[in-house]
Amino acid sequence: MSAVRTMIEGKPNRSLVGNIFKWWFIIFNILMIFWIFSIGDEAGNAMDESESEFEEDVNAAAGGIAMTLVCGVWFIGAVIFGMLAMVTKPSGTIITTTAPQPVAENSTAKLTEAKQLLDSGVITQEEFDEMKKKYL
Repeated sequence: MSAVRTMIEGKPNRSLVGNIFKWWFIIFNILMIFWIFSIGDEAGNAMDESESEFEEDVNAAAGGIAMTLVCGVWFIGAVIFGMLAMVTKPSGTIITTTAPQPVAENSTAKLTEAKQLLDSGVITQEEFDEMKKKYL
């Protein structure tokens, strides 16, 4: 009989849902980076265009509040989408085990060999009869 063969094939692939969550997490973070930079740019432009010191202070405060809110949304979204991407990530490795296949025994060849052993005197008639029952 042959031995059991085990093959390690590597990591399993993500499911469709897992890929969607992974790419949504990546795209979300890229969009949040663009949003942060656009808020900073808009707040800077508003402060440059302000006509009084009071207007400049108000625009700076508004820019700071907007930046804080966006960072909060970014943090909450990153945690949620990151957890979804992590939960749908496959773990472990694929291991394939092949069970041994029974070897087809040629009963005629075995009986012929047993008859030769009987004729040469190596085995007795009773042993030959047992082998005959076994292979027939």
